[in-house]
Formats: sequence, structure tokens, C-alpha cells
Amino acid sequence: MAFLVPRICHRLGFARDLWPTAATLLILPTLILDPLSCAFFTTVFPNLDPGAAGVFGGWMLICCGGGVAGVWRKP
Repeated sequence: MAFLVPRICHRLGFARDLWPTAATLLILPTLILDPLSCAFFTTVFPNLDPGAAGVFGGWMLICCGGGVAGVWRKP
């Protein structure tokens, strides 16, 4: 995600100073929906082991953090 989000911002033609805002708006749905999908993990993902809810939530946060870190690094 640290490499993907800057590429998305660049391809969409956003000015470099708008990249943090764009990254925030890109990850916002994940940050809003992730707690709900983890809380109701067995309902949302009935075929997965309920013990995987923590790992799922962790990977979602890692991906969001990577996206934000990607726009803050120097080119």
C-alpha cells in the first residue's frame, strides 16, 4: 500500500501537497467499516474461522498505515 497509494494519487493528477488528504479519504471507508466487520466477523464471513477476526483487523490497519506512510515519504 505504501507504493500503491502514491501511484494512485500521481495517476489521478493530484498535487503532491494534496496526497495526504487523498490518502485519508481513500482509507476512510476501511477505517469506518473494519471495526464493524471485525465485531460481526462470523456474520460477515461465515465460512472463516472466528479466530481470524483479529488477524483480519490487524492486516486492515497495517494496509491503511502503509498507505499513509507512502504519501509521507520523500520521493
